[in-house]
Amino acid sequence: LLGFHTGKGSKEMIINRLNAAARDTEYIERSARTCDEMDTYEIKPDGRMGAVEGAKDDLVISTAGGVWLATSYMSMPELIKPQRRPRKGRVKTEAMF
Repeated sequence: LLGFHTGKGSKEMIINRLNAAARDTEYIERSARTCDEMDTYEIKPDGRMGAVEGAKDDLVISTAGGVWLATSYMSMPELIKPQRRPRKGRVKTEAMF
């Protein structure tokens, strides 16, 4: 089974990465629903992180996990120019006869 356990340490790690990516404009959130959840996300008095009472944080956590994965483990995409292959004669197959 694949997955990602979100405990106190891992949640802090991915949320910090999301904050840094947003601050440095590496990531721009375009979902109004996710922005609304981000507005209600807090550090609680006991040090835990999560949504305020009665609110949800699922979109925040999934976004933070995606941003962390994309910026921590994947290299930035780059344009790969196609290589020209020498053109050869037409290949004949049995279907052509």
